[in-house]
Amino acid sequence: MSKAHRTPQPPGLFTTAASQPQTWSRLQMLAGVGLLAALVLLAYYPAIHGQFVLDDTWLLTNNPLIRASDGLLRFWNVLESHDAWPMTNTSFWLEWRLWGMNPTGYHLTNLLLHVIEACLIWAILEKLSVSGALLAALLFALHPVNVESVAWISQRKNLLALLFSLLSILFSFEAGAASPKAPRSSQSALDGWYWLSLLSFVLAMLSKGSAAVLPVILIGIVWWQRPLTQRDAWRAAPFFLISCLLVPLNMWLQARVIDPSLRPGMIERLLGAGAVVWFYLYKALLPINLVFVYPQWHIHPDRLSWWLPLFATVTVSVALWWFRSTVVRPLFLAWAYFCVALTPVLGFTDITFMEHSLVADHYQHVPLIGVVVLLAAAWSGGQRRLGVAGSRALLAVAVVVIATLAFLTRRQSALYVDSLTLYQATLEKNPESWMLRTNLCSVFADAQRFREAIPQCEYALRLKPDAANAHNNLGNALLGIGQIKPAIGHLEEASRLQPQAAEIHNSLGTALREAGRLQEAGEHYRAALQLQPDYAAAHDNWGIALAKGGRTQEAISQFEQALQIDPNSPKAHNNLGIALAQTGKLDEAIGQFQQALHLDPSLADAQNNLRTALAVKQKHDPSTN
Repeated sequence: MSKAHRTPQPPGLFTTAASQPQTWSRLQMLAGVGLLAALVLLAYYPAIHGQFVLDDTWLLTNNPLIRASDGLLRFWNVLESHDAWPMTNTSFWLEWRLWGMNPTGYHLTNLLLHVIEACLIWAILEKLSVSGALLAALLFALHPVNVESVAWISQRKNLLALLFSLLSILFSFEAGAASPKAPRSSQSALDGWYWLSLLSFVLAMLSKGSAAVLPVILIGIVWWQRPLTQRDAWRAAPFFLISCLLVPLNMWLQARVIDPSLRPGMIERLLGAGAVVWFYLYKALLPINLVFVYPQWHIHPDRLSWWLPLFATVTVSVALWWFRSTVVRPLFLAWAYFCVALTPVLGFTDITFMEHSLVADHYQHVPLIGVVVLLAAAWSGGQRRLGVAGSRALLAVAVVVIATLAFLTRRQSALYVDSLTLYQATLEKNPESWMLRTNLCSVFADAQRFREAIPQCEYALRLKPDAANAHNNLGNALLGIGQIKPAIGHLEEASRLQPQAAEIHNSLGTALREAGRLQEAGEHYRAALQLQPDYAAAHDNWGIALAKGGRTQEAISQFEQALQIDPNSPKAHNNLGIALAQTGKLDEAIGQFQQALHLDPSLADAQNNLRTALAVKQKHDPSTN
């Protein structure tokens, strides 16, 4: 490897005129960062106060480990946290102590991470002497396909994985990875940068497994700068070893929750991969008609139309490789980066979200960089080659493109204002998404709009009769309008389909409680708590059932356990207050009602209970008035 022949690098597209980084004054750099931050804030402003959507529920708001005092340690036990992203979960655990249930803080953090990513891209391109570096950073920062990664809180894993990957690349430069062998006198310092680069890669992998492509990208960067050496291979080996250790763990954790019957065959995966490349390239170049959940593809190997994209992908790759030593070398590098960065999401491995859609905008967060860098470099090269008039025309084009991207991003980010807006907008373009129908049913039910919720779940069950969540949400909606018997039927079916779901046992327990079947209700609450011991709602609901059966002291114990887990539950405080009042502990009951109203001043039950308790107290002790 050390005797590899150096591939000549043609002048032009990716390099500045002098093949040296552009010199930026501190004021110019600050102005550039300020411009990036201001435009990102302007484009994403509609999403800043957006609510939690879709996966935000199980990943953040209803995740018991987020609330648990020892959750930070437990997240690093991936078998308990059900994923291999402890860095992402750590960020949420820490932020929960700052923002709690206020989504604005999480959105601002995502925006800050996105701005930092764009700045790091700018810095890396300057290190590589790539022309148009600031424009590339702007194009990336404002591109609409990134809205899903930034405005959707759950995609924090995307942002952190790329952030640490970019840091790893920068540290590798400091370690001399993209330059000739370092002088011996500075080897100790360079080794320090090397270990920082390796550590950053580990953190990227612990944020999201798709960072596994970074070792290949690092090798590609070195190969572009100079011939590869044996030293490069040895220094890259730990990176590949970490990938080989953590990728199987990610794949195993994903495979545990995927329905085996939905896994496609290898031919379908191969054909899908060929089409995916062109889908993402199209969206990168023309980011319109973006959809939160795209319609699922139905791949037919017997149709020529499904073989053509694969043939085109292979043909273009071979052709660019063949002519890599010519003027098309920058195009080959951008194409190679794009395809390598897409590798984790081409469909060759099982990903839970792909049960609903093979493609997603957030899958293109990393690959997009290759496209915008090529476009920005081409733009910069045109500016150098054209006269003053042509250069001004290209500058105007850049301003128009940036303004257009910012407008499209602002419009797309406005969909993330709340779940109802996002789901309804998505279902207009993808009406056959049973998952979003199920979630829309839940949104309507949470808003007490039960009669609007029911048709959504019924539609979802026509699309997927064995969808346990749809049966669960439909049962809850039916319970909301007093149709207890059919509600129990759907909840029992949900429990049969997914017996290990604590939420379903809790829902079924509540339906049985409303039917007066208190002993059976208690069995399901107990089952829910065995599956999820930190389930505050199950403790609260079980307490209601016990109180309804006259077992007030046991009910008080359940309410107290619920409040130990979630001390900010106004309903649990109110329920505890009722039970305490029944045992004659009026002062303690009043304190619980007051705490409930402090947390939720609009809680009507607590208002009425507090008035009643104060009236009773005054009747027995008029001096308290």
